[in-house]
Order: sequence, then structure tokens, then C-alpha cells
Amino acid sequence: MSNFYEVKFKYPETSVQSGVIKNMVKVKKKSGELADFELSKLENAVVKAGVSENLAKEIAGSVKVEEGMETSNLRAQIVTALQAKDSDAAKRYEEFEK
Repeated sequence: MSNFYEVKFKYPETSVQSGVIKNMVKVKKKSGELADFELSKLENAVVKAGVSENLAKEIAGSVKVEEGMETSNLRAQIVTALQAKDSDAAKRYEEFEK
């Protein structure tokens, strides 16, 4: 099985392969600051909610990222995806990330 997975971006030329994002997308943090979107940070946060690395990669890989998107939107997508797989982990993620 390949290590390739794709995060669905607004701009189709932007993709993720082995955790490296080509044409870095900026997301807006709670502080209002723009920061590079890092899939690995998202995966790590999901793992800290108590799910396996494989499930964390699946969940993080399912997010739709757009330029300038607020991290709260990413968070909501993660919670929704986690609820479908592990409702307890979804609750832990919500509590952990606040």
C-alpha cells in the first residue's frame, strides 16, 4: 500500500504526498494570524485524542482545506469525521483542542 494520500483542496493543483504539501496553503489561526497548513499537526492532534495513527491519517486526510480557511472550520470537520468513527475520541478531541 502506498503512503500517498490526498487532502481535498480548493485548488486541485495542491496536493499532499507523504506529508509534504506542494503549493502551501495558508489557514487562519484563532489569533487571526495566517500559517502554513501542516497535515502532520492535524494528525498528531487526532492521535492525542486516543485514536490509532492509521485512523488519524484517514481522518486528517478527509478534511477539505481552502486558502485562508479558519482553523475552527478544520476542527469542525475533524470532529464530524471522528464522530462517525469513534464518538468518544471526538469528545476528547473537542476538549483537548480548546
